[in-house]
Amino acid sequence: MARIELTEGFANLHVGRDQVLTIIDVDYDEKFNKAVVTFEDEDHGTGTEQFNMGRGSKPSNAQRVARNIFSTLAKRALRDWDLEDIDPDDLVGQQVMADILENEGTNKDGEKRMYTHLRNYREAPLDPGEGDEASDDDDLFA
Repeated sequence: MARIELTEGFANLHVGRDQVLTIIDVDYDEKFNKAVVTFEDEDHGTGTEQFNMGRGSKPSNAQRVARNIFSTLAKRALRDWDLEDIDPDDLVGQQVMADILENEGTNKDGEKRMYTHLRNYREAPLDPGEGDEASDDDDLFA
């Protein structure tokens, strides 16, 4: 019988503060103004964040928040706070630092599961050995 070679399997992003993440893919749907960003950590764990930024002249509050978070991510990854727009592909290969939280949620079948979320995007250190100052959100990991 034929044998199928296996990999290590899927690994989630490591939960914790000051995680250096590489953006490995950005899937942007121009019609709906939605970006799905895939990150990889130093241990090859991966995770995605979706940004539903909406269209039109009256975005919802959630869409404005998504646009602000995505803008912060992009400007931190590209180290340029003067940017007004970007090509999503410019983010691929860039690094950011973020805090990764784990929250319990319910999937579409009503089953409970844990989800990771990225917060507090910062510029990644240029030297991988450098750390970043601790965030003011100490209670997130208490």
